[in-house]
Amino acid sequence: MEEWKECTLSDLGTIVGGATPSTKDSSNYENGSIAWITPKDLSTHTERFISHGERNITEKGLKSCSAQLMPPNSILFTSRAPIGYIAIAKNEVCTNQGFKSIVPNKDTDFMFLYYLLRYNKDNIENLGSGTTFKEVSGSTMRNVPVKVPPLPIQQKIAAILSSLDDKIELNNKINTNLEKQAQALFKKAFADKIDNVSDKDGKTLGSLIDIVDNRGKTPPSSNEKNDFPILDVGALNSTGRIIDYKNCTKYVDEQTYSTFFRDGHPQENDILLSTVGSLAQMKFFKGNKGCIAQNVVAFRTLNTSPFYLYEYLKYIKNDLLAYDIGSVQPSIKVTHIIKHLIYIPTNDELSKFDSFAKSITEEIYNNVCENERLISIRDTLLPKLMNGEILYSN
Repeated sequence: MEEWKECTLSDLGTIVGGATPSTKDSSNYENGSIAWITPKDLSTHTERFISHGERNITEKGLKSCSAQLMPPNSILFTSRAPIGYIAIAKNEVCTNQGFKSIVPNKDTDFMFLYYLLRYNKDNIENLGSGTTFKEVSGSTMRNVPVKVPPLPIQQKIAAILSSLDDKIELNNKINTNLEKQAQALFKKAFADKIDNVSDKDGKTLGSLIDIVDNRGKTPPSSNEKNDFPILDVGALNSTGRIIDYKNCTKYVDEQTYSTFFRDGHPQENDILLSTVGSLAQMKFFKGNKGCIAQNVVAFRTLNTSPFYLYEYLKYIKNDLLAYDIGSVQPSIKVTHIIKHLIYIPTNDELSKFDSFAKSITEEIYNNVCENERLISIRDTLLPKLMNGEILYSN
């Protein structure tokens, strides 16, 4: 078996910084066709490949600054605010100054390099310096020590990890499609009726739901992961309709879970909604674990389907945002939400929609659970593959 070599990142490719064209000159951006990526673009990006950011720049904008066009399969790595977002360029791109990206050389498999940077993310972050915020300089990035195998082994390692991420990303695409199907059916069946509901109907959200509200209760917690995560706004602030436990950062012990929350805990298919900060983010509670944090409310249906109520709340989200009374930060009151008029479907209307929406939600949840399992396998394999613990022969 060929030996792994100790080297630096500069031995694997060219380190490329970025820049920002002057925003005072609109011709640097207006009608631009050059993909320009910022750390913000990666903050919500969930796939390995990225083709464009929120804004493009023009040829004039590119020539006006030190940003460089990088070829497809370049590895984008944020070097500040924060350090360690990683993505692969799907096509030619350039970045702002918040990156130290790598254009791999011919002896480096780009996908292996992507996973190598993921493996070394914490190490690179620890090398950052600065007073206002930590940043990794170009020279620091070039001199990061790494250990790499010959190209054929790189490709084998990348193939193993990619097979897991391929399935994860496929499941995410399936879930996105299912979400669109549910929204389309809801609008087709109920949009006109919801838009035309009037005060004389006397039908309000308050007649449909019971509210479990633990806002204002801040339990003693820790960062140590266990079976009792606190479901806060962060856990709701992601795509899809299922709670994202990866976004949970605080946990309580079993005694606190059992005694502190006098209003009880969410139940299967409760709808959790954020009332402070990122307003009206909502998710189904699934998995039967976790406790409601302050600034999150659980809606539990009494006389209608939770799947109808979820789509209804999504449909009127702009109305909910209009209830914002916050001065320091956005905030809405539950008492305002429950007074909002709602169309109550007939049993026949509800039955047709509910059967479809329930099956979609369960399929989405099953895909989410599979992704959690695949992510666990990938994250367990990553260090073993990258430190040579799992060996290959040619």
